[in-house]
Amino acid sequence: MKGLIQKVLVVFMGIIFLFIFFSCQLSTPRSSYTCTVSFKVSDAGKLVRGTNLDSKGITATEVVYIDITKESPTFMHMPLLDGINSVTVPKEGIYVFALVGRESFPKSLKLLSNERSIEGSISVIGNINIVSANLDSLPLQEKSKDELNLGDLKVGNNSFESDIGLSEVEDALAYTTEDISSFGVFDNSLLKTMNPDINRNGVYDTDEDLLWRLSSTRMYIIEPTEYDIDTDTINIPIERFQKDTNFTLIFWHNDAFNNPPTDKVWMILPDTYNYTDINGNTITKINPTYYMPGGSPEMLHQYYFVLEGSGSVIQSPNPPYNGNYILDLDGDLYYINNVNFLNSTKYGSEGFILPLVKLTFNDNDVLTTLQWKWYKVHNNSYIPASPAEIKLQIRQFYFEYWDPIQFNVPYYENGTIDVASYGKTRTDIEKYFVWYYWDRAENHNGFHLHMPGY
Repeated sequence: MKGLIQKVLVVFMGIIFLFIFFSCQLSTPRSSYTCTVSFKVSDAGKLVRGTNLDSKGITATEVVYIDITKESPTFMHMPLLDGINSVTVPKEGIYVFALVGRESFPKSLKLLSNERSIEGSISVIGNINIVSANLDSLPLQEKSKDELNLGDLKVGNNSFESDIGLSEVEDALAYTTEDISSFGVFDNSLLKTMNPDINRNGVYDTDEDLLWRLSSTRMYIIEPTEYDIDTDTINIPIERFQKDTNFTLIFWHNDAFNNPPTDKVWMILPDTYNYTDINGNTITKINPTYYMPGGSPEMLHQYYFVLEGSGSVIQSPNPPYNGNYILDLDGDLYYINNVNFLNSTKYGSEGFILPLVKLTFNDNDVLTTLQWKWYKVHNNSYIPASPAEIKLQIRQFYFEYWDPIQFNVPYYENGTIDVASYGKTRTDIEKYFVWYYWDRAENHNGFHLHMPGY
């Protein structure tokens, strides 16, 4: 009898434990791994009519978004509804949203064309912008809220504007004012990724496996006497970073594109500049300096267009050039709009990210440690940049010989790695020492530490 009572008590206590456990689970809200982004459109058919976004007479018909943190991002799209529109996306992504429409073809073209959609090409009317935060994208992280209501969209100069308050944005995204402000300066350069139909055939590029990206490379020279990261002293003229020793555009593409020789390839430059060569002749387009095949079906082919440096035919003005580009592959045209770069004489250097490095050698002149610190340009001065800012804007940081990932050190934090075992001497390093980063807009910046005697 005693044993039976004990068994009954054990079962009873177990039931009570389970009841308390599940009650706690139900009463404690948990953040999900997704965020539902919503906004309101009062009348989609008349949204842009009579506004400055009505230049092509296109009606907004779809919502398009893309996560630019993915290696091969896909254009996701859905019909634009009158009233509330909602999109649920995974957190830990940076999303560019836009409203698009279809350009109409003349009837004769519809009859003659077998390749193009009779609905017309997909045209981006404008991206969604949060005015209070100056954000052209939505950076979501695990701590972000599960819902973000952008409110009633209004037509702005070049975008569809959300007027929700900054405090609401900070609360929903779980970033500080400083992090959002810094990213808001940078993320305009992400808009070039919102080109869903660059061959203008009426099909989303990723729906037809048309994979591409447009990146840039720059190289900057830094003297070791111009800074000291131990004291956060930086005497590098900011104008130095507006005068590139090399600026190259790279068009990456898969086998879905034609691959003609370089003399049959042109990059037509934005028409908002007056380009001239060394003799003062006008230039409107340039050939690639060279072509690099991908080497395998998984690798993208590359055309390199040198805008400044060895191989460039452009004498003036200095790059970069913001605007709309057209790639001509032996008569096949591809339109890449809203290409924006930071850090130039014309646009200034506000928000430019600068990693600086300290080298430590032992008594045998062997490099023992590499230390780095992250800075940014703000109000024409250098100030420290936070790990959140770096993680938002920079996707990879590495040295000529090493990557912090090899050492399990987060690249986005100020850090130190021990490289003594590699045996690199002072002579090795002084001949050529460079560090690089890729930002989220596919810009590749290199920093060459110019040693005395080299």
